[in-house]
Amino acid sequence: WKQDVHKNTKIRSRVQTTLDQVDRKLRQARDVKQQRLRQLSQGEAKAYNWIQKNANMFRGRVYGPIVAEVNLKDSEYGVYLENQVPQNLWHAFVASTQEDRTLLMRELKKWRGGVYYSPPH
Repeated sequence: WKQDVHKNTKIRSRVQTTLDQVDRKLRQARDVKQQRLRQLSQGEAKAYNWIQKNANMFRGRVYGPIVAEVNLKDSEYGVYLENQVPQNLWHAFVASTQEDRTLLMRELKKWRGGVYYSPPH
């Protein structure tokens, strides 16, 4: 019985360590996204906030701005990506349905945000 308790304690400790590591990685990813969001223009920030507050109006997922969504495992590749992706695309939002694209285009005109539609694969 004592061996079972000891074994369960070890397992619980390993699981807790893994959970702590995952939690730390999630917090780091959120921090990176928050840092990128703080660097947005005033219009982009307003558009992002509007999308977050009105998420229930969309049928699918809305991504963006792209600069806040991209997460590279190795920052060395960032230079290559920056050289391949047009600057205006980094600050755009991407809708996953045509209806959401139409809604976004109508609303984001106020803040001059770019909107792209990416059909599901």
